[in-house]
Parts: sequence; structure tokens; C-alpha cells
Amino acid sequence: MDPAMSFPSLQEIKGRVDALEEELSLLRSVLEVVQDSLLILDRKGVFLKANEKTKAMLGYRWDELQERSFLDLIDIEELSEVRNGLEVAKESREVRLMTAVVSRWGEKIPVELSGRFQGDRFLLLLKDLREAARFEGEWEKKK
Repeated sequence: MDPAMSFPSLQEIKGRVDALEEELSLLRSVLEVVQDSLLILDRKGVFLKANEKTKAMLGYRWDELQERSFLDLIDIEELSEVRNGLEVAKESREVRLMTAVVSRWGEKIPVELSGRFQGDRFLLLLKDLREAARFEGEWEKKK
């Protein structure tokens, strides 16, 4: 056998698998620790992953989100702007805009949408702006 064609030992393979499992565990923890909604969508906007914050904000279980497209959750008045923003992101690789999503209960939730198109996936972050809007309203009342 050619020495250049040597294969890793089982111990080396196990070490690599353990390192990958540890990194995967760390990434899962990061996904759940993030204070904003974090989504991973395919090219068509189908949910591939969503953190707990997303599910709590929108009021959907994971299996219910999987039955929807991300665009199904966008306020109808904002739909064309978001669709255009996501299309632009496919070319420029990034998107950032203010929009609104609609929860299961019909509540319009103002969000800052930022994200990146990577490979065949959209990585999106939704910052819930309800608290900021309330604060701004209270601030205006005090003036």
C-alpha cells in the first residue's frame, strides 16, 4: 500500500467525530441563546430551522412553521417589499429592512429583518421592535 494513501485510524476518526459533535452542540446553544428570532430558510422561503424565540414571538410550533413559507407570515402591506429584498439578497448576499410579521393571533409585529443569503439558504434575524415602539410612544407623550 502506498504510504501517501494512508487512512486515519479509528481513534483519529473518533476524535474528529467528537470534535464535530461538540461544535454542533455549541452551535445549537448559540441558536437558543440569541435574544432575537433566528431563522434558516431554503431558497423558496420554507423554514429549515427556527429558534425558540421565533416560535414564541409568532405563536407557532415547529411543525406548524414547517407547513408555511416565511412570506406567509409577512404583513400583506409589506409583502412586495420583503419579496424584493429577499430577491436582492440573492444577488448582493445581504438584506436589511424594516417590516412587520403577523403572529398566529393576527398581531402585526414590527421587526427589523436582517440577513444573508449563503449557499442555498437564507439566514435571517428578526429583531422584535414592539418594545422600542412602545418606548418611543411614551417618550413622545412626555414631550
